[in-house]
Amino acid sequence: MTRSEFTAAAIEYADQHVPEGETSVDNVLSVIDVFANLFKRPLLKDDKKEILKGFLEKRRYSTAFDDAGLTLVPISVVVNEEEHEEWYDDWVSQQDPKLGRYYWQSLTQFLRRELTMKFGGEQKGAEKAAQIIRSIDDATERTMDLMANPARDRFDFKGLVLGHVQSGKTANFTALMAKAADSGYQLIVVLAGIHNVLREQTQFRVDKELTGCKDNIETDDRYVEHAADRQWTRLTSYFNEFDANDVERFDKHAASQRPILAVAKKGVPILEKLVNYFESTSEELRSKVPILIIDDEADQASVNGNANEPESDPTETNKKIRELLALFPRKTYVGYTATPFANILIDKDNRTDLYPKNFIVSLPKPEGYFGAELLFQNQMAEDFIYEVDGGLEWRNQKEPPRQLEQALHQFLFSCAIRNLRGQSDKPMSMLVHVHVRTLQHKAMKKMVKAFMDKMDTVFSDEERSMVAPTYFIDDWTAYEAKCQRLQAGLLLRMEGYTPGMIPSFE
Repeated sequence: MTRSEFTAAAIEYADQHVPEGETSVDNVLSVIDVFANLFKRPLLKDDKKEILKGFLEKRRYSTAFDDAGLTLVPISVVVNEEEHEEWYDDWVSQQDPKLGRYYWQSLTQFLRRELTMKFGGEQKGAEKAAQIIRSIDDATERTMDLMANPARDRFDFKGLVLGHVQSGKTANFTALMAKAADSGYQLIVVLAGIHNVLREQTQFRVDKELTGCKDNIETDDRYVEHAADRQWTRLTSYFNEFDANDVERFDKHAASQRPILAVAKKGVPILEKLVNYFESTSEELRSKVPILIIDDEADQASVNGNANEPESDPTETNKKIRELLALFPRKTYVGYTATPFANILIDKDNRTDLYPKNFIVSLPKPEGYFGAELLFQNQMAEDFIYEVDGGLEWRNQKEPPRQLEQALHQFLFSCAIRNLRGQSDKPMSMLVHVHVRTLQHKAMKKMVKAFMDKMDTVFSDEERSMVAPTYFIDDWTAYEAKCQRLQAGLLLRMEGYTPGMIPSFE
């Protein structure tokens, strides 16, 4: 049996003998050892590495670590094999362990320090930090290999990364940017939603974890630190959106060989400024600069809303993103979203549009993630979700109907409990939404505000506040019972879940 035949047989054996729920590196290597012993054939480290890699590809699993006990996480991938070439693993293997992946190593050290402190410090915090970093590394390692090799003379790659709602997509694409900068992508543009606040949040996050530029923001947050010769060139800052008058010519920035970053809002005027700025340099210079565009919330504004009308021009935002891509002969576009429906319905035959023609990556659900599946698709749904009557009939009433009043009481209970848990500085909000039109919301707002003002008046008056609690007791009793049922259900369904305190009514 040749080496390649033995490797193929070992991969097949491991696939048949490693249970789906026990896919740790240790378990896989143990099965590989068993197979080798059957043939009395010693295995070198490189042999094991090759067999393990083949097994991961067969199972569509990904890992970048060989730590004992690491449980691998499935990453679903759809790949266009015609244009795909595996390159990233080979590139990584050729790098100096300490210097060759500078920005990823810097991000890893920063996250390890921050997450260790966040999750309790020392041993407990360090283990949790390592687990999170592994998960980010695994997912981005696979995505990097699906992107184009920036060393190629010409490429036009488009991909899509799907994550769960509020599950760490920003952490994922920040890590991807670090690895992209290490591997040769010199220009990185992040399209950060359509509102100023989201662009500012994204700039802040990317600066904190990637560039290390603080912008005189009053914050106690720590930032990653870089050596003088490893600083990023930024075309935008926390306080300033892109303006060509505020930055040097692109040819000067490109000549420095430093990674270049712009975090831009998906507004037509800003995108037009970016297009004009890059267009003002020569085609020859642009041909030397590999660009990565990260499109956050890629289903929002980026998709051509006129696609169903063949004679119509593309919508303006979509058009400007296409123009930006067209300026560079070496480009990769990666969209990030939790709601990909609009993106995968783009005309796949239109090569200039943003259809993810090269790859789609579906990120795994994070450990302990609390989302729609828990809310809607299990036996606990009746405690999480319940139907109410009326809706639009409420809008012209002066007092909230009983069901809305009960919901408002429950929100107040929740806030009080969280205050007692020491979470008074955390966000707490309630959404009342009964119609698509703002006029209806104004009527509802008036009603809810009057109710909350009444509550405030009652509890501000010493005499009235003494008898007010009796008004809540029935709602509290029902709420407390629901909390207990939910906690019991979550204990069964969520690994690592720890029930919080439910205080007494008093």
